[in-house]
Amino acid sequence: MQLNSLDFVANRFLMKLFNTNNTEIINTCREEFKFSLPSQQISVRDAKFMESDGAKIDIIRWYCVQL
Repeated sequence: MQLNSLDFVANRFLMKLFNTNNTEIINTCREEFKFSLPSQQISVRDAKFMESDGAKIDIIRWYCVQL
């Protein structure tokens, strides 16, 4: 739900920036300028973090706190 809210804000910003309400134009502009929505950025960063060693340390800390 929160990610949808962030996406909405980003889309509204682009609509005001390009002075249009047409979502096809907004999607085309996002693709051309390589502007990904916050939900897409968060999922990519989350995947990167889970692959890194930092995720392993963070998970170990979480389990230690839960015990």
